[in-house]
Amino acid sequence: MADQAEVVGEITPQSMRDRIRARPRLKGKEMKIAEWDVTVELRSMSIAQKANLLGEDEELKPAKLAQFLPEVIVSTCYEPGVDEPIFTPEDLDWLKDEPASVIERVATEGLQVSG
Repeated sequence: MADQAEVVGEITPQSMRDRIRARPRLKGKEMKIAEWDVTVELRSMSIAQKANLLGEDEELKPAKLAQFLPEVIVSTCYEPGVDEPIFTPEDLDWLKDEPASVIERVATEGLQVSG
């Protein structure tokens, strides 16, 4: 019986909430980044990460864009098959100095998998 869980020797139906919370993490989308000679797995940000990143200002001004796009990359890029992000907040300054064509393309895909 796949929809049941054993609790203290007693079999009880597993609640829908428990089934949803026990599901495996959704696999992301692989993306080859030729400029870095790597393939990354882009995973969706959590809703809390996305809300924190967007903040209250709905309009992205150029100054905010320079911070926003690297933060998307930090939040969405994972090594394929590994449950650890590739980048950390410590990498933000380095990412800001990378070519805009690479950063914008990767961040756009990261936003796309995040809904």
